Amino acid sequence: MTDMKDKILKDMFDDLYNFLKKRSDDKSNSEYYSRGSIHCSSLDSCIRQVVMDYFKFPKKDFTMAELLMFEIANFIHRLMVDWARQSDRFEMIGEEHDITKGLPDMVSGKCDIVIKHKESGLNILNDTKTAMPSAFKQYLDYLVKRSHELQGKAYNYGLKNLKTLIDLVIFTYFDRGGTNAPIYVVMTDISDEILENIFDIYREAIKEYEINKKLPDKEPLIFEKKNSEIYVKKSWQCDYCKFCDVSCEGYPDFDRKKAKKIGVLVNNLLCIDKNFGHIHDEIFNQYIKKENEIINPKDDKDFYKFCKRGK
Repeated sequence: MTDMKDKILKDMFDDLYNFLKKRSDDKSNSEYYSRGSIHCSSLDSCIRQVVMDYFKFPKKDFTMAELLMFEIANFIHRLMVDWARQSDRFEMIGEEHDITKGLPDMVSGKCDIVIKHKESGLNILNDTKTAMPSAFKQYLDYLVKRSHELQGKAYNYGLKNLKTLIDLVIFTYFDRGGTNAPIYVVMTDISDEILENIFDIYREAIKEYEINKKLPDKEPLIFEKKNSEIYVKKSWQCDYCKFCDVSCEGYPDFDRKKAKKIGVLVNNLLCIDKNFGHIHDEIFNQYIKKENEIINPKDDKDFYKFCKRGK
């Protein structure tokens, strides 16, 4: 009987997972999401990740937790649509608005809802985001990301090109755990020139791969200096990237939260510990690129030494 109980519990878990995965796959395979594109929500993402997504590189399956998170986000989106439709203070202008035709070639976007504030007559683009309860404790630093500002600007940019003028871009942040009230944030405006330059960075990377089959560099390592010691950690994006360890080798030697000591500076020498010999060239190249210094390599039995030349 115990074995059968265990089997029933496993079947329930697996069956729910398959149910949620099919819903996610159906959405991914829809006409909008299946085409190769740079999504407005990816404008602050690792460039290599966006190129891999554009060309449909192999990636990890979503976990049960991630699939449930998508369901929570879908529920909140439907909630906001229902609210806007029956509101006495706001008028619904549009929902799930595909603005791809208003964006540059290879870029796509679909915004949540556009509403009009009846009293002021202002048009508002409202998009929703979800976050963990802990993120609400530090508000701006944890909730409002650069990617959200760029996403909101891109939506506004596309709508303007489609002759829908937006007065305010407001993001609503919901607590996935339901322990905090939603927070409304008016997005900072970004110039068209900055946005267009960002579009071009991703577009050029895609063209480079299409022509030369050359992927962009990985998301750079993060260097920290503590006195004469140099520490390294990887970008948070590597931990959440579905291509990491499948189509991209990532940075298995490093963590995103705790920086690891990789060497020391001695009389302007960066000495990289021999334990990182297998990736010393990668660390070396990224370090000199960050520091913008001209250096020559040396090595001995304990360290890989890189000599910094005076300017």
